[in-house]
Amino acid sequence: MINSRDSYTNFNPNKKKSIDVPYEIGTIVELKDNPDVLARIIQYRITVEHLRQVINVGLNTNIYENEDKIDCEITVEELEEKWKKPDRIIVGKLDPETFLRIPGFSEHFEREKKLELTGKRKNK
Repeated sequence: MINSRDSYTNFNPNKKKSIDVPYEIGTIVELKDNPDVLARIIQYRITVEHLRQVINVGLNTNIYENEDKIDCEITVEELEEKWKKPDRIIVGKLDPETFLRIPGFSEHFEREKKLELTGKRKNK
């Protein structure tokens, strides 16, 4: 006979669980002590150590390349304690295939570029 008050009867392996992380993957962070040290968050890895859930953060220090190599791994607690989002704007390489197009501006830019290429631009 199964007692309905036992915790194992409530076990559901398909139950979804969400975990909160301080920053999303791909976010660039800087050291609080030295703002010249930048890193990109590459991955979050969840492990169990001593019956306790531990979330590790994989960081890549080459922020201008889109590579998935992990240079160092820290815990989420270390991330929140020692790292923060940068106060300045960081612009990397702009790829014309993936960069953000601004409505209205992009059409103007494309029209100006075509006029320059064809030599039909009026000089004022």
